[in-house]
Amino acid sequence: MLNLINNGQYSPDPVQAFQTAPGGDQNTGPRNRNSADCRRNKQGWVEYACHLLSRELSGSGRDGANLSTCTRPANAMVRGTDRIEKNFRYYEKQVRNAVKQGQVVQYSVEPNYTGGRVVASSWTFNARAWDGNGNPHVLFSGGTVRNELGGKNLGEQFTKKGTPVPLPGS
Repeated sequence: MLNLINNGQYSPDPVQAFQTAPGGDQNTGPRNRNSADCRRNKQGWVEYACHLLSRELSGSGRDGANLSTCTRPANAMVRGTDRIEKNFRYYEKQVRNAVKQGQVVQYSVEPNYTGGRVVASSWTFNARAWDGNGNPHVLFSGGTVRNELGGKNLGEQFTKKGTPVPLPGS
């Protein structure tokens, strides 16, 4: 579903119909910054490229291994019933704040896949930190963000015939 063009820059698949990210519009500020990463697929799902390690935490949008197809609510705060309070931004903010306080942080985000699918159904977040004296503490452990929109999970879908999708090569 993701396509990296020659220079490694993320580019949405050309066959999809794209629109502005939910919660943003085509002409305003920071919300529009990632709207090119947002698209509506044939089933009406809004797909978005989440960065496993955000730019603020030194992650790259040019490295395909750092990108994971997700819904907008999984990645950022949105208004309405699809809002996920503990999303990617929630965990990233905790890491960012610990680093700003001079702590050393070990942070991991692990995509979880269901039944051989190529789109994650959720992600697990873990972070440990050490203060300036070397004292360790857990920032969070086993935090989970589900890949959902409209009460459905992008990583747990089936065709009308009951075949799981998306699978490799589909």
